[in-house]
Amino acid sequence: AYTSGVNTGDVFVFGDVPNVTKVTVNEGPVTGGSKIVLTGQHFTGATVVSFAPYDPISTLNAKTFSVDSDTQISVTVPGYLFNSVTDAIVDVRVKTPEGTSPTGYADRFTYRAVHVVQIGDSIASGEGINYGFTYSKDTGYWTIGNETPTWDGNYQDCHQSSGAAANTITANVRGVLTQLACTGGTYDQGIYGDQPTKGAPAQFGDWAGKARLNPVYDAAEPDVVMISMGADDINFSDVVAACVTNYLGHIAFGTKLVCVPGAPGPVTKKEYFLNLPAVATHFTALIQAIEARGEASPSHIVPKIVVQDYFDPFPSDVVNKRCADVSILDPTQVAYISTLVQGLDNKISGAVKAIARSDKNVGYVELHDAFVGHQWCDDDPEAYGISIRTYDGYWTNQAPFHPTPEGQQTIAAAVAPEVESLLVPSPSK
Repeated sequence: AYTSGVNTGDVFVFGDVPNVTKVTVNEGPVTGGSKIVLTGQHFTGATVVSFAPYDPISTLNAKTFSVDSDTQISVTVPGYLFNSVTDAIVDVRVKTPEGTSPTGYADRFTYRAVHVVQIGDSIASGEGINYGFTYSKDTGYWTIGNETPTWDGNYQDCHQSSGAAANTITANVRGVLTQLACTGGTYDQGIYGDQPTKGAPAQFGDWAGKARLNPVYDAAEPDVVMISMGADDINFSDVVAACVTNYLGHIAFGTKLVCVPGAPGPVTKKEYFLNLPAVATHFTALIQAIEARGEASPSHIVPKIVVQDYFDPFPSDVVNKRCADVSILDPTQVAYISTLVQGLDNKISGAVKAIARSDKNVGYVELHDAFVGHQWCDDDPEAYGISIRTYDGYWTNQAPFHPTPEGQQTIAAAVAPEVESLLVPSPSK
């Protein structure tokens, strides 16, 4: 029934034609999935809720919505498929047998382009991938594909690869990636401070002191910051190298075995145990600085922060699973080094989860067991093995311990759901 017209602000509505007067929440990622609530009049009998940009051909209909009352509709926002680089503003319109709601400022919803920044270490940069190593389950050895590969990004020594998990995660949310992670990156040299050994500036910088702030980070205006950090802070590769050297001395000269329970050895004591407590402190400081920098930015966007820990590449069955990648370690050492990986993960987990309990912007992804079934000595390991150095003769190659392309995809599959869940808001948040 069309009766006399009534003015509702910026639109003129006739009779029982539906009218949207408010959208809560009024923005969300291009991936869709946001839970929003429409407030207005005459929603009873609604058959369609559409998200209409200025181009009517691109109109999207919500697949899921419920008419809560004549004045309220709950809607799951459909994905916006037409543009992922810039924000897109659409009108949310309701159709009933009486007609379709008119457009106006009150019904606007903004699809936000998702900007992702990856900071951290060699796991995040994609170290090892561009060497093209392949593994033979028949011989148990790795074969190199390219001894002098070209890497992505502006800093060749950072060994960034398009095969890194961050690229897949960003593609999943149809976003834009700014990759800042660098091989060997620690909190002090790489994230908070410059990384002179790689010729790279600080990925983030000293926010509190307003020093070494990376303009590339600011230009990205991140909606999401992903972090992988900690293994280089405790010089994990040096710890394992010392364990290997000790084992070879033990076999050849009867040197006392270290890197075992009760006898960690001098390098493990110096690098792992002395540096481990600072890992938690660094994560807390970095998360606080990321949020403060977001609040102070021109856009006032406080990014979602997703932290990942480390996978364990060592076989769980250290007695029965022996291959080139673990044969230069005693089985007791293999089991002990696995506990060191777990100890690092526990330290990261404790710090980040303590923040996440009260900060809904922060997420944590446990990767410790992500490679189970694809660890060293399995038919298809998803981390490059240390035999690349000891048996294949690439003594300085940095691929060992880093994910293969398949390993990076495993990481992406674990991290992506956490990213997507933090990006999708709901009216209650």
